[in-house]
Amino acid sequence: MQWMEASMLVLNYLLGGFFTGYWIIRLKDGRDLRTLGSGNAGARNAGRSLIGAVRFYMV
Repeated sequence: MQWMEASMLVLNYLLGGFFTGYWIIRLKDGRDLRTLGSGNAGARNAGRSLIGAVRFYMV
């Protein structure tokens, strides 16, 4: 069972580095989040750059 826990740790580590807001804006509008708003790829800047219900999927 230890291999399962180790693989979950690695998977969670990799998913933690995945900027959801960046990819949603990139796929939806084709824009680069780092060129919008404050220039940060964080959730607050992505929330400001998105419109409507799409903000829900970002978080």
